[in-house]
Order: sequence, then C-alpha cells, then structure tokens
Amino acid sequence: MKQTTPLNSGFTLIELIVVMVILGLVGVMGADFIATGFKGFAATDDRIELYEEGKTTLVRLEREIHGAVPNAVTLVSPTELRIGMIDEVAMVPVFGSYLESPPTTTLTDAFVPPPVSSATAFLPVNTIISVYNRNWTDFTTMTMAQRRLYTVTGLAAGTMTISKNMPPPRSSPRKRYYAVDRAIRYTLSGTDLLRSQFKIANEADDINTQLTAATQYPLTRNIVPGTFQFNYAPAALSRNGMVTVNFTLTRSTEQIDFHKEIHIKNVP
Repeated sequence: MKQTTPLNSGFTLIELIVVMVILGLVGVMGADFIATGFKGFAATDDRIELYEEGKTTLVRLEREIHGAVPNAVTLVSPTELRIGMIDEVAMVPVFGSYLESPPTTTLTDAFVPPPVSSATAFLPVNTIISVYNRNWTDFTTMTMAQRRLYTVTGLAAGTMTISKNMPPPRSSPRKRYYAVDRAIRYTLSGTDLLRSQFKIANEADDINTQLTAATQYPLTRNIVPGTFQFNYAPAALSRNGMVTVNFTLTRSTEQIDFHKEIHIKNVP
C-alpha cells in the first residue's frame, strides 16, 4: 500500500513556534513585572532605613539639646552648634534652687520635703555648677572672674561652699543652679553630621579649645549637600530658647526631608 504523510505535520511545527513566541513574550513581561516589584521593594526598604536613621538622629539631638544649660548654646555657623550640658544624674537629689542672695560663697538647696533633710540635699564636692548663665561667653570665657561656672569645694549641713564669690548681679532671677558635666559639639563634614564632646572637670577648663580638639564621631551619614542647617533663637520673655535643625538624607534614588524644633530650658 502507498504510505501517505499526515496533512497536519506542518501545522504542528507552526503551532510549536507560535507557542514558543508566546511563552517568550509572557516570560519577558513576567520578568519585567517581577523586576518592577523587586525595585519597589528595594525603594521601600531604602525609605524605611532612611526614616529610621533620620528619626534616631533627631531623637538624639532632641534629648541632648533639650538638656542644655539655659543659654549655654552657640551657633558657630549654620552647620556647627555647641552646647553645655546639665548633669541630670547629679541633679536627682536636689531641687536646683538656692536660698542665698549675692554676694555669697555658699548655696543651700531650697527644696527640703519630709523626710528628706537639708543634710542630704546637696551636690558632692568637686561638682561643677552653673549659676545665672546668660550666654555662651558666660559659660566659656577664659576670664575666670566673669565665667559663671563654680566648683563645690565643701559641705556643711547641706550647705555647699562654692569656689568663688558670687557678686551682684550674679544671682539667677529664679535662684537656679545646674550641675554641669560636659560640652557637646555638632558639626557637618561633607555629607556626615559629626558629634564630639568634652568632659568638664574643672571650672577653668578651656571649653572651646577642648571641643575643637575632641575626637569626632559620625551621628548620621548620607546628608544631601546644601540641605543641612542649624538655627538658634535665644530665649525671650515670651518663649524658651529654641534650636531648629533641617536636613535631607539620601540612599540610592530615595530622599527624605527631616525637620525638628527643640526647646531649651529658659530658667538661667
């Protein structure tokens, strides 16, 4: 018998080619869809990391700047800020208000609630304190007679003897005093915000020089050039002193703007 070739053999090859083409198109579209999804995931991850980094930086700045000695703040430039810090740990057992009026070389803490006695409401010997600090110069001047830092040199029944006479009008309007432990410097270097500090161990320390020489550590990185700025508005009768900080962080193609207004204690 004569053998015949199946009529549909050619159609099978064409169909195979069509299927391969369709599968190729579907694969290309699917790959593009998957790639877009991964790009979106990566962008979201970058935004989350940027947000967390910026938030952590602002929390750190707020905690430290809010704890500055009233008026012990100076804006060296829009990208450099310096502050003197209250020793909050040392201030725990005292009220921070004294009874005497100048001239005086002694300070007695005013808050003595039962069962606490006056013998326990004091700062230890060698504690550095600030009394009526009006500006950064009062905090750092190398003319010691004008510097508003004092050292607790002795104790007697809860009354603190200080290192030098506090003459009029050195008395704080609210008769406040603050234990001081360090000064902090924030400065922008390239795209990094750096932080350094100097521990104040002596009322005669050259704070500005020591801060400039102190080792700097990164507080945050990847700041968009030209976006970082500090502003400082000194205290007025109607409001507290306030530091404002603005910056933009970037990663890959993502950018996030950050802004914070930080109030400072207003009772020198």
